[in-house]
Amino acid sequence: NAVARVRTPRRILASGYPIQNRLDEYWALVNYARPNALGPYDRFRAYFERPIVDFLDGAAAAAAPTGTEPPSAADEMLALKRAFVLRDELKDVVLRRGADVLGADLPRRRDWIVECRLAPAQ
Repeated sequence: NAVARVRTPRRILASGYPIQNRLDEYWALVNYARPNALGPYDRFRAYFERPIVDFLDGAAAAAAPTGTEPPSAADEMLALKRAFVLRDELKDVVLRRGADVLGADLPRRRDWIVECRLAPAQ
């Protein structure tokens, strides 16, 4: 990754909430800011990402009208433990602030819809 080759004494990143939904991207950001803090990605994926994502995916599938069995209590406990360990391991690296803290300081959200005609090649 090209940005990881930039030599600098300090690295600071700012991210919005969507990063919380992709643990592979979360690992990449943490790995950039603090190289090897979470170890190699394969280990991170096996220890943190798989249990957490598998539980969340299973819970979502069980909530859908497909008749899928919900994850077990053991799966839920493992996912919660791993999420807690992950958060605890990064408490000196990741500064988390939610809308409840930042809401008064953030500007009001604005959305624009812009329609453009496609070019013939598109």
